[in-house]
Order: sequence, then structure tokens, then C-alpha cells
Amino acid sequence: MTTFKRILKWAGIAVGSLIGLLILIAVLVGIFGGDDNGDQANNATAPAAGTPGPTATDAPTPTPIAVTASVLQMEHEANKVAWTNKYENKFVLITGIISSITEAGDQYDVKLSTDDAWVEIVCKMSRSETETVLELQAGETATVYGRVTDDGFVDIVVRDCVVRQLESAQQGQTPAATAVPTPTLTFEPTPAATLAGLPTSTVPAPTPIAVTASVLQMEHEANKVSWTHKYEDKFVLITGIISSITEAGDQYDVKLDTDDAWVEIVCKVSRSETETVLELRAEETVTVYGRVTDDGIVDIVVRDCVIQQLESAEQATIETSVPIPTPTTTIP
Repeated sequence: MTTFKRILKWAGIAVGSLIGLLILIAVLVGIFGGDDNGDQANNATAPAAGTPGPTATDAPTPTPIAVTASVLQMEHEANKVAWTNKYENKFVLITGIISSITEAGDQYDVKLSTDDAWVEIVCKMSRSETETVLELQAGETATVYGRVTDDGFVDIVVRDCVVRQLESAQQGQTPAATAVPTPTLTFEPTPAATLAGLPTSTVPAPTPIAVTASVLQMEHEANKVSWTHKYEDKFVLITGIISSITEAGDQYDVKLDTDDAWVEIVCKVSRSETETVLELRAEETVTVYGRVTDDGIVDIVVRDCVIQQLESAEQATIETSVPIPTPTTTIP
């Protein structure tokens, strides 16, 4: 009997051990088997090594809202809340007439006029768009793609802009500045060497740009960025009608008229040119050699100027509303 009990005891121990072993195996299979399935699931969804993931180009392009510059401004004025819900941080295709093109830090500001003389649409363009910006002209009609913001003090700002369509001023109603012919002038040896007190042969003569006073002003108004690239710190042979001759510190200011009654070309002439300056008269046509700068508040300034050619009012076929006779007195 005792032997039988021992047999049952050892049989129970063996069965219990077997059951425990089976439970342990099941637990281990559950743990490691689950990770394998997870890895398989991850491997099924993850891209293979070397396979490119989604790119920015895969994102859908937002459909822009087509609107004119004037309508955008009028809706902003009519209901700021509705305007914000409709436009803010949305992409637009905005069409309007260019009023100005200027540099603004690391970007360009291409401004579109609206029906409100005090409000413009400021299109912020990247420096990567320089080639396009240089071709723009005030008065042209442009369609610009960009994202509307409302961080302007008075104006409405559109950022990340790209010009999509351009209609030249010649196609519209605004005359282009380039329609004015540039005079053909003969350049004489540069006076730069004389002004510097050096022999002419030691100073290379920069090739001047022949331009009229009116064209210089019109191009400045049409596209400030393009004008800067073309003229600033460059030498010009500028032809125009003298409006006034005055003293200005240690220099003389010989001012030339433009087609804009508010803007003149201020030619800065050295005191060493006193004899020439004394012979000048208002209403005479003059050709001046000098270096263009843009340090005037309203006027355009040309420095280091020397008179190259002078045509009296009687010689020129200039129609003036009130003819001014040239005095016959001898100048001491």
C-alpha cells in the first residue's frame, strides 16, 4: 500500500511538472510570437530601406481664390471678420495694376493699387524671383499667386508670391517708360581723371549710359529694383532741359526737368566748373556726364558732373509757354 501511494505521488508530481512546462511554453510563445506578428505588421506598412517616403509634392495643392486687388481691399473694409474667414492664410490668384516695385530686406515688394488711394496690396516676392522682378513695370497688370496675411499696418500683405501672368503696359492703357526714345550721343573723354587730379590715361573711362532726364525718372518710377541694377553708381550721359542753377555748399546744383513736375534730376557740379556754370541758363538743353546715385529724398541725384554739351534755348526747338529771352549783358 505504501508503495502504491509513492507511485501515485510521483505520478502527480510528473503530471504537475508537465502541466507547468506546457503553461511556460504557452506563455513564451505568446510573448515572442506577438512581437513577431508586430514586426510583420510593421514591416508590412513601413517602406523598404532605400525607398523614398512621402514628399512635399505629394501634398495636394490648395485651390487658390481668384480675386482682384480692389475687391480684396473692398471686402476687407466692408467686413473684417468675414474677410478673415474667407482669405486669411488662404492662397489667392490676385490680379491688379502694379504701382511700385521696391527692395524690402531680403525680399521684393511688388505693390498692386486698389480703389482706395491709401491702401495697396503688398506682394512679397523671394530673391529667387529676381529675374522676373526685373522685368516688371509699374502700370502693368499682373496676376500673382500667394498666401494672404493681415500683418500690414494699413496695406494688405500677400506672402510667398509668384507672378503667374503679366500684361504689359503697352497692351493696357498706361504708356511705358521705354516708349521714350533715348538720344544718340557722342561720349568725350571722361572728366573723372581731371576731377581726381590724375592724367586721363591712368583712369579707364567707364562707358556711360546715354539717357534723357525724363526717361531716367520714368524708369525709376516704373521699377525701382530694375532701375537700381541698371543705373545706380553707373556713369551716364544725361540730356535734359535746365530748370535751375543754384549754389549748394561747396558745389553747384544744376537741375534738369522731367515729365514729373515733382521730380528733378539734380546734377552736382564741382566748383572747379565755375566758368561753365556761369554760362548756363534755365531752359537750355544740356548734356551732363556724371555718376547716378539714389540718395535724394524725391529727386534723383547725379554726382561728379561735368557739362559735356550745351544747346541754347534759341538753338533748341523747345516749345515753352512763356519764352524767356537770354540776357545780353556780359557776365564778369
